[in-house]
Amino acid sequence: MRTLALIVCALVVGTAARARADDSIRCGEWLVRIGATEGEVEHKCGAPTEAYTDTEYDVNGFAYYVDRWVYNRGPYELVRTVIFRGGALIRVVVGRHGY
Repeated sequence: MRTLALIVCALVVGTAARARADDSIRCGEWLVRIGATEGEVEHKCGAPTEAYTDTEYDVNGFAYYVDRWVYNRGPYELVRTVIFRGGALIRVVVGRHGY
C-alpha cells in the first residue's frame, strides 16, 4: 500500500511539473500559443506593460531582431515576457511576481 501511495505521489508531482510549459500565455478567457501573431496577442492580451527590441544571435553568429513584450499584472501574478521573431510568437518566459 505504501508503494502505491509513493507511485501516485510521483505521478502527481511529475504531471504538475510538466503542466508548467512556457509555450502559451493565458489572457482572460483566451489561451495564446506559440505561432500567434503580434496582432493576435495584442487583441487577446491587450497592450504590454513594456515593449522593446533586442538583437539575438544564432549558433552561426547570424543576428536577428526579436521583439519582447512584458506583461506585468501585479504582485499576485507572475510576469510573462512574450518574444516574437518576424511578427510570430516564438517563446514565453515566466518570471517572478510582478509589482
